[in-house]
Amino acid sequence: MSELPFEISAKHKMYTRNNWKRRGMKFNGDFEEWYDKYIHASHCELCSNKFKTTLDRNLDHNHDTGEVRNIICRGCNCIRADNARLSTNTTGYKNIIAEKTKWGNGTLYRFQFINKGKIYNLKASIDINKVIAFRDQYFLEHPEFRT
Repeated sequence: MSELPFEISAKHKMYTRNNWKRRGMKFNGDFEEWYDKYIHASHCELCSNKFKTTLDRNLDHNHDTGEVRNIICRGCNCIRADNARLSTNTTGYKNIIAEKTKWGNGTLYRFQFINKGKIYNLKASIDINKVIAFRDQYFLEHPEFRT
């Protein structure tokens, strides 16, 4: 087997398996094969960019079915159409997404946009009006990022 592009810890495999399972990825018995391919990957399978760090490397999967597709960079993963966090905007306000809070039954509203494959999360609040006001002011001051 070829040398790994990044150093990994002794428990990396166990942590990775748990993380992927928690995210709903389904391997149909091919976890070992995907894991081996993942730890040896050095370039994005979509844009061919070299992974600068292990954090750039993502195991892409269909967010609806959990089916694993390929190993891609963070930028390509962010712009995938079925990326649930970015494609689901239930607020009706452009660039404002709603997420259930981790600490209770409330909702957290987030101002978010993508520029050159990078996600920018600039404001989050349980008050949607504060996030909308921040978004509007931000785009007035930074027209180059208006989406």
